[in-house]
Amino acid sequence: MLVADCGYHSAEALEYLETKPELNAYIKQQPSGTPGLYGHEDFEYDEQTDTYECPAGKRLVFKGLKTLDDRPGRRYRAEHTCANCERRERCFKGKNPYRQLVVQPHGQLTVAMRRRLKTDEGRQVLQTRSATVERTFGTIKAQLGLRQYLTRGLKNAQTQFCLAAIAVNVRKLAAWIQENGWTPAPAAASG
Repeated sequence: MLVADCGYHSAEALEYLETKPELNAYIKQQPSGTPGLYGHEDFEYDEQTDTYECPAGKRLVFKGLKTLDDRPGRRYRAEHTCANCERRERCFKGKNPYRQLVVQPHGQLTVAMRRRLKTDEGRQVLQTRSATVERTFGTIKAQLGLRQYLTRGLKNAQTQFCLAAIAVNVRKLAAWIQENGWTPAPAAASG
């Protein structure tokens, strides 16, 4: 199983993981859209008609290309006005009478990963990762004061991080010894 932070989310990573299902990967995602509103994962894509269906059952059709953050995407817009839709307040804000989606080339892979993370296994994996990894990073930042590297160059930064990791492990070992006591291993018999 592979579990990664949202910093590892990219089109390349998702495309690679698509070819390696045996990795059973979970990559945490940044929240999509505005909190409380429907995100891309709430719209169902129909590949045959190249349309999306919104949670209210209306179709969004392809309207052209649009660039977001220097990345080309496909723009889909509702066929009919959304002004009187009972779900409009959960769908989008503003004066625009139509809901639209801009879907990046790897958008379907992102939606699939978001849905995967919402499963029971996905929630459990992220919770376990959070309880194990994030605590260690918090210790390194807060208790050891390593919020930025004090050296230059990749090799020196790696050395500084390794020293911090050793310090964390020594602290864990000391806490374990204090809690459980320490009994030296028997001396090996010389032959």
